[in-house]
Amino acid sequence: MLRLKLILPVVVTGLISTAAIAEDSLYVTIESGAAPKLNNVTAQGTSNSKLNYNTIAQSFYLDLKTKVGMPNLKLEYTNNAYSTNYGEVNTNYINNQANFLDVNLQYGDAVSYYTLFADNYNFGMNLGGGLRQYVGQIESSKLGKESINSTIPLTYVDMFYSLDKDEYIGFYSKGSQLASEKIQESGLYYKNSITKIDNLSFIATYALSNLSFATDYDASNAAGLKTSGLNFQLKLSY
Repeated sequence: MLRLKLILPVVVTGLISTAAIAEDSLYVTIESGAAPKLNNVTAQGTSNSKLNYNTIAQSFYLDLKTKVGMPNLKLEYTNNAYSTNYGEVNTNYINNQANFLDVNLQYGDAVSYYTLFADNYNFGMNLGGGLRQYVGQIESSKLGKESINSTIPLTYVDMFYSLDKDEYIGFYSKGSQLASEKIQESGLYYKNSITKIDNLSFIATYALSNLSFATDYDASNAAGLKTSGLNFQLKLSY
């Protein structure tokens, strides 16, 4: 519950502020959605060794779309985002193997972006940036158990192509390459309106991510975290 108290005030404050602005008709469309994320989490160890875990994360988001020429705002919260059965197997390390990470992380995103269209080619792009806050715990043999409360900047790119009036395919990427904290998340998605139900859409996404908080956790070198999996989402527009 403590972790939720760290993230939720930011989200709630954003919702209150945007609701007040919406009264002046700044926002023309509001989208909200919820999605289970079926992830395979890989803990990278030394000598290319790996441990794999299957998890189900829960994601919720609110996307506030403005008039043309104004930035949009998207708020997202994901619980159980990176989890390797923290504390369930052993009080010290995963399967008592000290060369691997033990993690339990959740995060919240706040991203502002512009939408660009090329109507003649049915192509569009969202470009922007924002912040991601991670909270949770990480444990390793080298550094022991650490509490994480880290906010990092994000770049955001989302390219989409319209197959029909309400049918899209697309590719998105979020990333940060700071000296000590790195995140790279990308995915392919398909979006389509649900027949005979106004303002409701279905989105299926396959996404990959790579996460490290310090040199000791760098997934490209030794101990780090990678995920891959499917997300199924219902989106409501109003």
